[in-house]
Amino acid sequence: MAKKPKYQAYVVFKGRKPGIYKDWNSTNAQVHRFSGEDQRGFTTLEAAVQAWEEHARTVANVEIKEEESNSPSLPVAFDVLVKSDGTVRGQFQLQHQKTILRHRYRWIR
Repeated sequence: MAKKPKYQAYVVFKGRKPGIYKDWNSTNAQVHRFSGEDQRGFTTLEAAVQAWEEHARTVANVEIKEEESNSPSLPVAFDVLVKSDGTVRGQFQLQHQKTILRHRYRWIR
């Protein structure tokens, strides 16, 4: 009888291809010999998805801290343009980012 795995899902926050993986071999392929890798195992898939979504929100809400200075500061406005050729490769991650970041980015066809 096969031994039940300790973790049911793994999240690669920083690696070759960040995302959610269901087995250690796939996870290890993304983080092995990757400088600064960040991955974590979860006992349930729901916990892994929740951690991944929280990570995506945190990354999307990164604020630039202004240095204190005596000189007056000018307001800065900018747009982020994301272009895609519509290929299927990476479609799940693009859809996920589009859902989380739809209020901060303007999508260009």
